Amino acid sequence: TPSPDAVWSMVLLPDTQNYAKASGERGVLTNVTEWIRDNKDAWNIQVVLHEGDIVNNNNTTTPSSGNQNSTQQWQNAQASMHVLNGHVPYIMAAGNHDYGFLNAENRDTQINTYFKPSDNPLVDPAQGGIMKGMMVPGEIQNAYYSFTGPDGRKMLVLSLEWEPRPATVAWANEVAALPEFADHTAVLLTHAYLREDNTRYTSPRVPGDAAGLHLWSGLVRLHENFEMVVNGHFGGDGQGYWPSAGVHGNTVHQLFFNTQ
Repeated sequence: TPSPDAVWSMVLLPDTQNYAKASGERGVLTNVTEWIRDNKDAWNIQVVLHEGDIVNNNNTTTPSSGNQNSTQQWQNAQASMHVLNGHVPYIMAAGNHDYGFLNAENRDTQINTYFKPSDNPLVDPAQGGIMKGMMVPGEIQNAYYSFTGPDGRKMLVLSLEWEPRPATVAWANEVAALPEFADHTAVLLTHAYLREDNTRYTSPRVPGDAAGLHLWSGLVRLHENFEMVVNGHFGGDGQGYWPSAGVHGNTVHQLFFNTQ
């Protein structure tokens, strides 16, 4: 039942890799997106934030251990998410399983083949959608979005790649500091940040890239408009929460949610 205290809501969609990878499970993700579509008015849903690991394998051709090949996995995820096109805008983060062959062996990804801003008019900037810009044209893994909620709250959502590289963090700082976003509520959407024990993880695979601790110290805590960080990736009981004060005294609510 929707909370009587909530004017509007966002949906956090954690790692969907296990739904996309198995032929018998794709219906689960479609059930989820159909529920969002059918309940958007009851909950006043304004946006869906996908936390990454859209698929289980980005680039494999041979199925194994019950997994479908990567093309089928991406097609499964695409078909399920496209249920929302024209109904609710959605923002897709890229997780480690959305890169490389099996698990981020490199930065190659098929996310931009299967998910384009133009798919959903509520996202497409050319159709008045919420996307405002991308770090690299045509690549949604680093992008920012803005909209105004029904209560008049102005929102900025920064969606960043798995373990953002230094150039990505620098770009994100530039976006967060833009004067037009000074009065916005800023949200960081990224795949890996806070763990199930309410600590930020500290060891990226590639030295110099940003783990959760580095994203906090080098991005989030520096900007007064940040109020929330959301991520998936980790396990345990599938949830975590930690509030922290930024350098301007603003409280940032950091949420880990992964109930795949």
